[in-house]
Amino acid sequence: YAAQIRIPILFISGTHDWIVPTDQVRKVMAAAPSRSKSLITIPDAQHDTTFSTAPALYRSAVLSFLDDNLPKLADQENKR
Repeated sequence: YAAQIRIPILFISGTHDWIVPTDQVRKVMAAAPSRSKSLITIPDAQHDTTFSTAPALYRSAVLSFLDDNLPKLADQENKR
């Protein structure tokens, strides 16, 4: 399915995630043809603890991603 993702995408991975390890996230990211894709790794976080482990880092990454990509999404919608 990753090969079908053409919209901006933010991957968030915990370095201690055993469900979807960061190396697997990198493979999915590489397969996605989106021109705007980012990966943030959260040190010492597990699969479901990325926010609680580093809320400031998580929040900063999400807000930065949205700042960078919301105008692009609006432009794409306007072209349809």
